[in-house]
Amino acid sequence: MNEISKKLMCVSVRNGVELWFEKDEIEKLQQVLSNIRQSTFVHFGERTINTADIVGIFLADDMGDVTNRKNGKWRCDQNFWHEKGKECDCIDKEQRAKILRQSEAIAKCGKCNNGHVFTDTGATLCDCIKDI
Repeated sequence: MNEISKKLMCVSVRNGVELWFEKDEIEKLQQVLSNIRQSTFVHFGERTINTADIVGIFLADDMGDVTNRKNGKWRCDQNFWHEKGKECDCIDKEQRAKILRQSEAIAKCGKCNNGHVFTDTGATLCDCIKDI
């Protein structure tokens, strides 16, 4: 059974604690925070939080990026994470798009099943992908 998961967000606190809440709950906290003018303790869920200790409210992707960096990983120009010391062998977006166009053309072709046509003299590139 597939259920739509709610978007989680993180309240990052100065001591390193990460408090995870669903987006609708975070919006309630953000409303409370926007209405206060000085540091105070706010009751939120089962927690009491000193607003002076809140570093920020972040998306799950942001926190994942921080975790990857802490673990020594780095992100290449193609937006993929790699282990420290490993070189990037990712293909660029243009090459990825070309491969996708070729795959789609091959799927529609009917003459070939891999972009090549086999004859008595050998294999040649199929017309379906010659101009891609």
